[in-house]
Amino acid sequence: MAPPVQVRQRLDLYLATQALGVRHAADVVLEENNGRLVRVGFRYRPDYVADDHAFSIDPAQLPLREGEFTFSCSAGSPAFIDDYLPDLWGRRILTPLAAQRQRRQAQGTSL
Repeated sequence: MAPPVQVRQRLDLYLATQALGVRHAADVVLEENNGRLVRVGFRYRPDYVADDHAFSIDPAQLPLREGEFTFSCSAGSPAFIDDYLPDLWGRRILTPLAAQRQRRQAQGTSL
């Protein structure tokens, strides 16, 4: 039996609006276990929160404030990110590639 494949991926979330321009608004961390999303971490960048033109990406789940938001994904991914993630087929392709990338980075080589 193969050991479980755990993947932790950090993403930069950019927004593009007329008032903001293109702006690095938040950092997102996705944690997967055997290709299933298990946890999402989200944090607005302080410079984004301080901008007068900043807005909440999801007022119900992500009010515009500093600090980290963490979501357990036992019932599926949070609504604010669900539409942006690859579907099951895409995860089947991307998860092994991400695991391979992490192994190579740990070994000091690149893809």
